[in-house]
Amino acid sequence: MGFLHLYPKPEAMGAIHGAKACRRAPSISHLMFDDCILFFRAEAEESNQIVDILKTFEAASGQATNLNKSGISFSRNVSPATQADISAQLGVWNPLNTGKYLGLPSLIGSKKRAIFAYLKDRLWKRIQGWNGRPISKAGKEVLIKSIAQAIPSYCMQIFLLPVSLADELQRMMNSYWWGSRGNSRGIRWTKWDQLCVKKKNGGMGFRNLHGFNLAMLGKQDLYGGVFGVRRPYFGKVIVGESETAAIFPSGQSLGCATTQNLGDIAEITAIPLITHTHDLRIWSHSRDENYTVRSGYHLAMNTIYTGRGNAPASEWDKLWDLNILAWRTVHNWLPTRINLQSKRVMVPSTCANFASMFEQPWHLFYTCPYAQECWEISDVKNEIKQSPAELECFVEWFFHILGKLDVERRQSFVMTALGNLALT
Repeated sequence: MGFLHLYPKPEAMGAIHGAKACRRAPSISHLMFDDCILFFRAEAEESNQIVDILKTFEAASGQATNLNKSGISFSRNVSPATQADISAQLGVWNPLNTGKYLGLPSLIGSKKRAIFAYLKDRLWKRIQGWNGRPISKAGKEVLIKSIAQAIPSYCMQIFLLPVSLADELQRMMNSYWWGSRGNSRGIRWTKWDQLCVKKKNGGMGFRNLHGFNLAMLGKQDLYGGVFGVRRPYFGKVIVGESETAAIFPSGQSLGCATTQNLGDIAEITAIPLITHTHDLRIWSHSRDENYTVRSGYHLAMNTIYTGRGNAPASEWDKLWDLNILAWRTVHNWLPTRINLQSKRVMVPSTCANFASMFEQPWHLFYTCPYAQECWEISDVKNEIKQSPAELECFVEWFFHILGKLDVERRQSFVMTALGNLALT
């Protein structure tokens, strides 16, 4: 801690200049973690100041700096001759380790995809280990939500990952979810975006990685462009030679539209100013007006993906009491011949037992003679017979029958329907 008291004085005198993230950002001269990181200009005067500070600290504390374990890094604008002179003055020749620090890349350049490629490798190793095990869809859901989606979470708190990398991670998880093994891709029945929809709307509730990344970064900057929302600002209106401060909301982010009509200047300048209070940041998407990752993620999802399920939330709640195969049935994500043809699998489009009929869900579960025989001997035959004739859509028919049954008989209905799938 004594070292910290030696550094501010030369910095205040202008003998040492730190680094800035942007022009208006504060200068950062040093960072103290397990290691100490110093920032200064690549000039002989400033490097001599660093040497003097280190010598003073060594004399006062009795602790010496191990230069052999120290590293140095220069910006691209520094010439090789200047780099050699600075390294000689400091006695540090080792290049700064560009690996990981505290679990994150220590230096980030323009090639972010290559820098964060280790996330893809880690996910691939996990999935390869899971592929050798017989895991149900419910088990895969747990693995994806608890492990696979958590791999990039720590990194996404600090950095905005490339969208292409997030898409590739999602494709890997989507392939695993639909059953790819080894070199066999399997059939991906839908895109990852559809699986990211909430369960109450017909999805699986998986994360959209880019949306979650934006929500994590929202903690660092509430308004600053993360969600494409401009922050409000205090502007100035100049009328003649007088200058009056007024508040201008940008765009419609605060529910007010800006105007460029000169006739409104008098009304704007007449607004009384409040000078005895401080500005507050308010997040209107949560009840307590404080930002949370959950509320930020919901906003990002509404921005990125607006799709919803093909049934009301109350209907999907009935379905989740059953099993995932029933969920696939309602979405028509089954290997019927019509669906296989849409995935470029060379099979006939007609039913294997009745060549005059196309093999699609409505035929498979209702109009097929084999299906009719199964319903006739089931304990839900009365509900099947009494279903309205105008229900020609399979999804409407399926949810109509579920609404007529209690929980126990819903299980019987779904098992009979899946039995029809096995027969055909």
